[in-house]
Amino acid sequence: MKERFVLTVKFISISLIIININCSNYAYTQSNANIFIGREIILEKDNAKIPSTLAGDLQTGAYFAKLGFQYSKQGDYEAARQLFQMAIRLQPNLTVAHAGLGFVFLQQNAFKKAIVAYQQAIQINPDSIQVYKDLGLAYIKYEQYDAAIQTYRRVIQLSPNSADLYRALGSTYMMLGGFDEAKVVYQEALKLEPNMAEVHDNLGTIYKYDGQLSEANREYQMATKIDPDFAEAYFHIGVIQVLMGKLNKAIEAYQTCIRLKPQYSNAWYNLAQVYFRQGQSEKGKEELKLFRQLRAIDREIEEYQKVIGNHPHEVTGYYRLGLAYTRKNMLDEAMQQFQRALRINSNIAAIHNSMGLIFFKKHKLEKATEYFQTAVALNPQFAQAHVNLGRTYSFLQNLDGALDQYFIAIKIKPKLGAAHYNIACIYSLRDQKMLAIESLKRAVGLNKKFARMARTDGDFLNISNSEEFQDTIKSDN
Repeated sequence: MKERFVLTVKFISISLIIININCSNYAYTQSNANIFIGREIILEKDNAKIPSTLAGDLQTGAYFAKLGFQYSKQGDYEAARQLFQMAIRLQPNLTVAHAGLGFVFLQQNAFKKAIVAYQQAIQINPDSIQVYKDLGLAYIKYEQYDAAIQTYRRVIQLSPNSADLYRALGSTYMMLGGFDEAKVVYQEALKLEPNMAEVHDNLGTIYKYDGQLSEANREYQMATKIDPDFAEAYFHIGVIQVLMGKLNKAIEAYQTCIRLKPQYSNAWYNLAQVYFRQGQSEKGKEELKLFRQLRAIDREIEEYQKVIGNHPHEVTGYYRLGLAYTRKNMLDEAMQQFQRALRINSNIAAIHNSMGLIFFKKHKLEKATEYFQTAVALNPQFAQAHVNLGRTYSFLQNLDGALDQYFIAIKIKPKLGAAHYNIACIYSLRDQKMLAIESLKRAVGLNKKFARMARTDGDFLNISNSEEFQDTIKSDN
């Protein structure tokens, strides 16, 4: 491979190669055989059973494989694994059962086992394009990139007009540092499908490391034109703009990346460095602080992923991983982990409370109510869950129900400031000024942050001009 001229900028220490491999989860068919919104809300074994008996005419490998895919879709990979293995015992040459087993092993990070399962599927059906795709992905996960390249080249022979296969092959070359080979393959992909945003983005990275900044910028811009929500492409544009000395444009690109994907910590770091370079040290410090918070969560996520890998049948790892994703505002990922935890043990109130918070953030209040109600039913002394249920009732205009929950929370935990604050909000909405002030004073006495919150909380409009209210919200000065 030819020697490359690589441009670097000292203060941009995080401008990583981000390869958009776009690894999808594939489905097989049998045809081939802490929230603050006005008031405060607090964050703090359903064993799936494989059917033991089935009607005689249903006891086939295909039936068990179908069940396996149903459990896989629900995220219950251990039950799915057993079902696929049962299907294989009944029908050893059932391609979809071996492929399904490979998919489950992929989800469980058992990459070597996944490779074996996919290889067995291919032995049965050597023309299965989908299985080859998944085998290539398994090789990548197992860091056997040469084997992945051979696999993708084989499947391209079977399906020479698939732009997605060329994309996957090009991304694999990039992982090996084979930029020349990747460029050729990506260009083939774009001949078949010109509007592949991730391919344009990866081409931009190749041009960047060739020192061809204008060409790199052109490809990144094309990626965002095709997909205006492509956060990583805006991050790459920011890096290029810095290399070209256009700091204001870099700031704009990083800010767009953060708006689209606020959990993308590298963008916060690079934005901080640009501010420092411009002499805006206070802004730089703010962005750097946020970067460090996000990176701390990233480390937690990595830690709990390892815990789950070592202890896949224990609730704690899934629950803690879900909490970490929640703090990073990755709500879908958080929900998936909480659901996995509930499949292991559905009687843990804290997990139901966390699921309620996810639905609350998604503005699905009826579902949030169900989970909060389950949480307090499982643990009637769970004060925070009572507050969260009350908060949800309040949004549903059930103010009496909300007050009941807040008073229950205070009875359990008298110094729970959020409950006192939320009671003050309801009293203010009902124009019960003295009761509102009394509850607000209790909240502020427990935590000065409630004074700051009350200043901009629309629930206090009815009493905001009163002297008592003004004296109360000055308490944090």
